[in-house]
Amino acid sequence: MLLLVADTSAHAQTLEMVEGEESETVIVLPDPLTQEAIRDLLSQIDDQKVREILLQRLSEEADRRARELAALDQRDLDDIAEDYAMSLGAFVVTTIEVAPNIPSSISKAMSNFATERGDRGYGVLFLALIVSMALGLAAGILVRRATKDWQRPAREGWVSPFWSKLGVVSLQLASQVLSILAFAVVALGINLIWNESAAADQETLRRFITACIWTWMAAAVAIFMLSPRKPELRLCTADDKMAHSLIRFAVIVAAVFNFGFGFVVWMNHMGVPYGEVRFGFWVNLAFHIAIAAAIWINRNEIRTILMGHIDQAHRVDRWFSKWWPQISIGLLVLHLLVSVLIASTGTVDRSLLTAMALTLSILIGLPLIDQSVRALARGLISDRPDKDPAIQAADEQTRIGLSRVCRVVVLTFGVFFLLHLWGFDIVTLAEEGIGAQFARSVIDIFLIIVLTYGLWELIRIVTNRQIAMEKIALGVDDGEAAEGEGGGAGARLGTILPLAQLVAQITLLSMAVLAVLGEMGVNVLPLLAGAGVVGLAVGFGAQALVKDIVSGIFFLIDDAFRKGEYVDIGSVKGTVERISIRSMQLRHHRGPLNTVPFGDIGHVTNFSRDWAIMKLPLRLTYDTDTEKVRKMIKKLGQELLLDPEVGPQFLEPLKSQGVVQMEDSAQIMSLKFMTRPGDQWMLRRVIFAKIRELFEKNGIRFANREVTVRLSDEDNARTLSDQDRQTIAGSAARIVTKPDEPAR
Repeated sequence: MLLLVADTSAHAQTLEMVEGEESETVIVLPDPLTQEAIRDLLSQIDDQKVREILLQRLSEEADRRARELAALDQRDLDDIAEDYAMSLGAFVVTTIEVAPNIPSSISKAMSNFATERGDRGYGVLFLALIVSMALGLAAGILVRRATKDWQRPAREGWVSPFWSKLGVVSLQLASQVLSILAFAVVALGINLIWNESAAADQETLRRFITACIWTWMAAAVAIFMLSPRKPELRLCTADDKMAHSLIRFAVIVAAVFNFGFGFVVWMNHMGVPYGEVRFGFWVNLAFHIAIAAAIWINRNEIRTILMGHIDQAHRVDRWFSKWWPQISIGLLVLHLLVSVLIASTGTVDRSLLTAMALTLSILIGLPLIDQSVRALARGLISDRPDKDPAIQAADEQTRIGLSRVCRVVVLTFGVFFLLHLWGFDIVTLAEEGIGAQFARSVIDIFLIIVLTYGLWELIRIVTNRQIAMEKIALGVDDGEAAEGEGGGAGARLGTILPLAQLVAQITLLSMAVLAVLGEMGVNVLPLLAGAGVVGLAVGFGAQALVKDIVSGIFFLIDDAFRKGEYVDIGSVKGTVERISIRSMQLRHHRGPLNTVPFGDIGHVTNFSRDWAIMKLPLRLTYDTDTEKVRKMIKKLGQELLLDPEVGPQFLEPLKSQGVVQMEDSAQIMSLKFMTRPGDQWMLRRVIFAKIRELFEKNGIRFANREVTVRLSDEDNARTLSDQDRQTIAGSAARIVTKPDEPAR
């Protein structure tokens, strides 16, 4: 406490102390400030004032140190940037200056190689190379023949679904890998035995054979993806020319890398240090240029592969595939600069270079990996042309959903792998001071988002497939226009599941938001309580809305109507086109669309359930033999029942009900038939056409409407002209006759 007061005297010479509410005492520090003076001063200050002085002093000290550290960090950053820039510039200048010495360094390595070999002739070296390569290739061919059954489906041109196709090319890749391993074991083994006493020859052949092995392996992987000779087994969207071009460039890039860096390592082994002429820099530059050239030359082919199915590509995929070559080349340039910068510091860390190479490979190859994984996901659902269109549409939606989920999973693993690769372990960061709670919250929030998205897509996939299965069972086809006035049977799941999907997704999203807020430290209990209060207020203030929602729930529970059914609710009628939480939309058969809240529906007449009976009136003249007509109609009904196209649509055959009404100019005979709801309109058209043909063949005439006009005054009637008589008759006909009401 004494030190605190003494130190405070350097910042302030007076202290103010409040006594009561109106008095103010100013304490003046004595000069000089001795121990006795400090004790006297403390006797005048209470503990609260001392705490305030301590808090002020600590705050000033913290601010001072923060300013010093900020200035120091800024100076350090500037110095580090300047040092790196100078190192990079010096490295590049030195590399260019020593470049003319590369031929002499190669000569030096060859001279050291000859010196180390002694009097051993070069013929022995070439013989060892030929024998090793020949026997290695022979071993690879033997393994290839031993696994010839794995190649048979490809040789026979077998076309298969994606997963079966993947199995075939995977077996081919396994056969190639086994052949390469056999070549490696035999070739390297012969080299080890042949040159047991010649270390220089052994190292030279080992580097050459190793470069051949890894180049061959790269070609095998490229062939696995592109199948140049069997387009039906190709895993990506590419034609034959594109496949051959990509494989050729893949082999060139792999050869530049393997043989170039293998030669650099060989020169170092022969006594030429890495930094003497910096030959590795030029190999690294050539490697990056080869990759960039391969990407740019094949940019259109790569875009086609990334696009996959053109019609199904999202606009983000289109944009990314368009700019991916430029992005990849930019990443290559950045990787080259960073690798040169690391080399210029003189502290080359193999693990760091490995991390950089893997990062570059992942960033450049991530779109290809993403496209491959999405293709695998799409391959989970077989694509057969004999499937029902509804199932095909549901399968396509399932493929899209699985592709999105797999894309999220790949991105998640890619991010965590890159973080782990560069040492950004969340737990380690928490232990180093970032905070365990913060680290756990970041992980939990990320996993909540991924899990929520996966469940969202799963709900959508299950809903679409269930609706499609029910449509197939009911024979409902959304792609066909309804015949006549509609009224076909609707799908119950197709009515309820979209609403259930909406409710489930909203609930899932709400739970995810609350979980994320909870992980961020927000107390969600007040939010839930507030939501309850708001819901209660809405319930009281919007009773009509509540009435609509509750009424709709019970209508759906009662299965009063379904989507696609024709209903009459009193005020309006039509086909149920859309059902929401509070209302439904009815499309009248003449076109108008009516939106009706559920609360306004008093009763529902459903014309689309179980069966429908249609009655057809026939106007016949009075001289028509009705018994003959009845027999003709009965025979026609039996013929239609046996018809392969329309017969299955009848539940009861067409039959006559006899004469049901007598009019002035006609007798009305009624026909009826029973069918499934919605089929009656097409059958009515067929029946009318058949009856017309049948009546014409048998000489039966339909009765026309007749109007008899009688004038009461015979004298005046005699004086009327023919034109007047026609005018009077026409007027009477318009008054008496009325247009037929439409069916319903």
